[in-house]
Amino acid sequence: MPPKKTDVGAKEDKGGKPATTFVANAAKPASVSPNKTNAEEPPTWFHEEFAKGFDKIQSLLDRKLNSLATSVETLISDNRALGLRVKEIEGKQADHTESLDFLHNDLGDHKKKTEEEITENYLGKNHPDVLT
Repeated sequence: MPPKKTDVGAKEDKGGKPATTFVANAAKPASVSPNKTNAEEPPTWFHEEFAKGFDKIQSLLDRKLNSLATSVETLISDNRALGLRVKEIEGKQADHTESLDFLHNDLGDHKKKTEEEITENYLGKNHPDVLT
């Protein structure tokens, strides 16, 4: 019966039994390969893929944010235009209010004058129903 294979690349002692030291546990060379697998840091390919994914996400966000920024700028511009229009309307309203106040006062003056004329002309100054 042939001996069992416990691990590919495992060293065997002279008796054909697996040794306690495996090739996988052997010291690694000082140079770092592009497919580095260190328990403390992710492999290099991970960083590259992560960077690609980040770039794609950044590109999508930039496109969305640019369209949103354009929309916001349009809204701000429209808001300013509406604000100017409101000020223009408020100015006209103030002018109309001033005109209405003048007409109201003028009408009040005419009413008072008319009442005085009616009193003087039709009732006489000494009549008991004369408005005072």
